[in-house]
Amino acid sequence: MQTPHLIYFADPMCSWCWGFSPAIGAIAARFGETLPIRLVLGGLRPGTEQEMTAGDRANVRGHWEHVQEASGQPFDFRFFDRPSFVYDTEPASRAVVAMRRLGMNSDLEAFRRIQFAFYAENRDVTETETLCALAAELGADADAFRS
Repeated sequence: MQTPHLIYFADPMCSWCWGFSPAIGAIAARFGETLPIRLVLGGLRPGTEQEMTAGDRANVRGHWEHVQEASGQPFDFRFFDRPSFVYDTEPASRAVVAMRRLGMNSDLEAFRRIQFAFYAENRDVTETETLCALAAELGADADAFRS
């Protein structure tokens, strides 16, 4: 018989996933090994190549404000002061998968660290160097991660 598990479909650059982070963390802490969480990543805006327009920024900011109000999660709104940004969610999702393949104890931990870097620290998690630094913070070999 297969062990029951929770499948969590998420994207590290999804604001509602960031808002849900305390809840999924509580589930993981409460149930631990008895209910493993299987993280399935991607799908929000993979492969986007166009910079955000003023309208895009206003729309996304509205979502972030709503999520912050509903969840209490921290957001660094200086993100919207950037002169340009391509909201491509694929690099951050691939980074979590790469950390999983490098033997990280918890891909959920990697997922949360990338979320925190993006939403609370205003770090650009579409950039390889940022993702390498985060992987190293979590104990991964940066060179192995980069390749």
